[in-house]
Amino acid sequence: MANRSPVPGPAERTPSSRWWCPSVYWAAAGLSLMVFLVPVFVRWALDGNAHAHPATGYTIPDHLKILTHICQAILFLIVVGAGIMCWRTSRRLGAVSISAALLIGFCLSGWASPYINTFHYVSASNRYDFNVISWGPYLPGLQGQPPGVESFNLAVFGFAAASLWYFVAIAIMRFLHRRRPRWSTLRIIAVTQIPMLLVDVVGVQLLIRFGGFCFANTFPGITMFADEWYQRPMVSFVTFAFGCVLPLTAMVFSAEVRNRTVLVLRGCDQLPGPIQPWVRIFAGIGVVNLFIFVFAMTEALASLLGHPSATVPQWCQLPQPHAPQHSLAA
Repeated sequence: MANRSPVPGPAERTPSSRWWCPSVYWAAAGLSLMVFLVPVFVRWALDGNAHAHPATGYTIPDHLKILTHICQAILFLIVVGAGIMCWRTSRRLGAVSISAALLIGFCLSGWASPYINTFHYVSASNRYDFNVISWGPYLPGLQGQPPGVESFNLAVFGFAAASLWYFVAIAIMRFLHRRRPRWSTLRIIAVTQIPMLLVDVVGVQLLIRFGGFCFANTFPGITMFADEWYQRPMVSFVTFAFGCVLPLTAMVFSAEVRNRTVLVLRGCDQLPGPIQPWVRIFAGIGVVNLFIFVFAMTEALASLLGHPSATVPQWCQLPQPHAPQHSLAA
């Protein structure tokens, strides 16, 4: 009888086929995004934009100046605390955890901030905050727009600290799973959205009141504190909590309950050892940035249904266009 090569089973894949798995696909997406962003930020920096916008043309109350710096410190500590927690979890697991990978993705997602203002000025940065000239005009689809300001409390620390929503939601799901073991996964995920509504409303309102940013667009009938400088359109809760946080937490929690590998990391354990941490990290970058970009564009499209607010405070108003040292087309 002729010799026949053994057919690889589910846990035994050929060297070539093991690269065809979800973790590699997501990692390729994350790596491609980072490679794409390098020339964007290089051109932005070479054109002389890597500095704060001139602090002129606006006034801000003294107490809000203090709160702005407090906000910077709080957001920084949130990100550092989450990083320490994820580092300890990864050390205990002996591999980059899914939470660590997603946290890195959140920390590298601020590049998409300008897309929120694609059609209207929606997300207004606090100009007193640490800031730089916006890189928006260097992103595809935004060329020709007057560059605004990208603040650290929003585009840097803000997007990174948004991971707190993920960690809180996961913690609530795990708590409910322990206290209500008979509840279905779907029921736990659905019930979690109730306290997450409170977390989002309070969290975002605190961020606004502490000078993080403000909303420059209003939606009649569905805006909290409408026509006040600290207003908050509830459409942003739907786009972020349901459109970004919910899919990520549902994916991770469902995998935990079934004792399976999270989809975006599936197949990673079959890859060569030295490359596994990088695949996990870039897979987290890929999936988070996809949802953040979808969130940003959904916010931009939703702004077409609202109208500009007349109560945007001076410290959050769009500054006068800043002429770069070189042409954007260079």
